[in-house]
Order: sequence, then structure tokens, then C-alpha cells
Amino acid sequence: MKRKNRIISLFLAVSLLVSFASIGTVSAGAEKFIPKKSATSQSYSANQSSAKNYVEGEAVVLLDDSDIVSEDEKLSNSIDVSEDIEVENVEDFTGKGNDFSVATVSSDKMNTQELVEELNDSKDIVIAEPNYKYKAMDLTDDTYSKLQWALQNTGQNNGKVGNDVKPDSLWNKTTPQTREQVVAVLDTGVDYTHEDLADKMWVNPYRNKLSGKYGFDFTGTTTDGNPMDDNGHGTHCSGIIAASQNNKIGIAGVSQNTKIMGLKWLDSSGSGELDNVVAAYNYVYKAIKLGVNIVAINNSWGGTGNSKILLELINKVGKLGAVSVCAAGNETSNLDEPFYNEDYYEGDNYDEGDENYGSAADVYIPNPTNRS
Repeated sequence: MKRKNRIISLFLAVSLLVSFASIGTVSAGAEKFIPKKSATSQSYSANQSSAKNYVEGEAVVLLDDSDIVSEDEKLSNSIDVSEDIEVENVEDFTGKGNDFSVATVSSDKMNTQELVEELNDSKDIVIAEPNYKYKAMDLTDDTYSKLQWALQNTGQNNGKVGNDVKPDSLWNKTTPQTREQVVAVLDTGVDYTHEDLADKMWVNPYRNKLSGKYGFDFTGTTTDGNPMDDNGHGTHCSGIIAASQNNKIGIAGVSQNTKIMGLKWLDSSGSGELDNVVAAYNYVYKAIKLGVNIVAINNSWGGTGNSKILLELINKVGKLGAVSVCAAGNETSNLDEPFYNEDYYEGDNYDEGDENYGSAADVYIPNPTNRS
């Protein structure tokens, strides 16, 4: 049986080994931005609930309106829900024909399951789900280019000679760059003083409209809002992407002509919640609208939360030309193992014989190029 929306896993391999001048957009062709609301939709399964992979007593909601709710007020002032639900913060995503907002709400009387169930019953809410927790993926200690077998595999560490990305075929191309290319690194921040990255940082030219010099810190751990890394993971990822080349220091980044936008939403332990990554995606969205040429968003983190709201944001910025590149994970899970949620989209029919049937990653993205 054919299905309406084929699916691919959110946790794709971290394909940083590309020329961003020619990269495509994963979800740029989505036919409908806001999905139909399913009367039986539920954003998490029983096993996820017991694992507590979310912040208890909190939920994240997507509303098909950019000004329906305000921060620090009772949600019941705007929509028909219980009076004890508080609005913690609101992220507005405004754009021609697609205004909507994402809000974090909480309750000290309802647990997360009760909160999500009530919110999903409201006609004013498109999606309600737990405030999922995520974490950075593993960090390596490779700090010198001669050890970067992915760039040039000479058989070091018993590797296979030539089994690499051959970046010189990209570096030697003389493609003219008319605009600065930016990769937004959503992670633990970036050490923007690092000798291999200081010259590769994006410098915000719109500080009167968009806060932060090199990006922003959504964890609130810095007084100036700048995304200084207090873990190391985000700096590590940024180095792989764009560390300065031919400077006799450290390693060589894959991309020669790319600037790094640091968006810190993971804390010093490498952990963070869904509402902070929503805020980071909102920053990306606003930056693109202002004219920043963000070609990719690096997401080297993961978790078990099946966030439909995150999917919508990936599609939203994908339509604007920024591809979301995501970690496959470090959990030794077989991503080809069938795993699916029949209720993800109302009326979807899945074909178990389909090679794109599902993934153990527990997060799903409709592939707009394979609709039937």
C-alpha cells in the first residue's frame, strides 16, 4: 500500500563534508507547512514517558497565529484551557502567509501527560507536546590535520587508504563567492576566541535588530548573550566545519569559505530542552529574513523525543534555503530497523515493504520529493 508521505529520519549522518555552495534543502519543498491536526495525535509514547525524556510539568505548543498568546500570562486569557496553565515564553515566526508562534507553557497542578492531552483538545493549538530533553553527541580528541583521516586517509590507525572525502576536489574549484556563506551551529556554543576559529566567526551586522555579536546564548549563562562554549562540543563541531586552513595551527575545516554562527542552547553538560532549540531556530529564521545567507544548520545532538514542532521549524527554514544537517547518533541503534508511528499524520498509510519505511531514531520527516 502506498502512503501519502514517505519518511526519513531526522537523525541523518552529520554530512559536513559538502560544498555549501551546491547543497540542497532537505525540506524546502514541503507542500503544506502546518499539518492537519489529528484528533488522536499524541506526541510521545508510554516508554518515552517513563524514561522522563522531557521536563515534567511543561509543554511546547505550536499555534497558528503569531500574536495569540503573550509571555507571563495565564494561557486561559487567550484560549479555552484550564486557568492554572502559565505561558513561560513565546517565539514568533512571522512570514508571508505563514504566521505562527511556538510557546512554552507550564502547570504546577497537571503532569506533562495531562497537560499535553488538554492542550491537544484545544481548537486553537495545532501541536502540543512535552518539552523534550536533548544532548550533544560524542566528542573526539583529534586536534591535528594529519589525524583527520576523513580528509585524507593514508592508512593511519589501520584505516583504508583513500577512504576519505577528497576535499581537495572541492577546495580547488574556483567557484566565485558573491555572498558570505554562514553555517549556524546549534550546540554548546563556540569559543570565538579560538586561534583556529576567530577569523571564521560570523559577525552580526544587524545588532540593532538581532542580539549578539557572534550569535546568541539561549541558556542565559552569559551576560552579553554571546555564545561562549563552556563544554567544548560546539567548538569541536565548528572546527570540523570551518577551522582556518594553511595557518600552521590545529586542524583544517572542510569548508574554506564559510563563517560560523554560534547558537548556544545546550548547557555546560551538553544538555538542553526543546524550547531552547525552538528559540535558536527562531534566531536563524529572523537572521535569514534580515539577509544573512545561512546555508546550513548543524545539529550534532539528539534524543528520543519525537518532536513534530521541531519538524515544522526545520521545514520553515528549509523553505528559506537553509538545510538542517543532523547527527545519526552514537547509540549503536540500527537506523534501518523499521519503527514508525501510525498516528503521526492523520490518514497516513505506510508500506512496510518500502525501503524508506521508518527508522529507529523515533523522529520522522516527510520527504517532499517522494510524495505519491
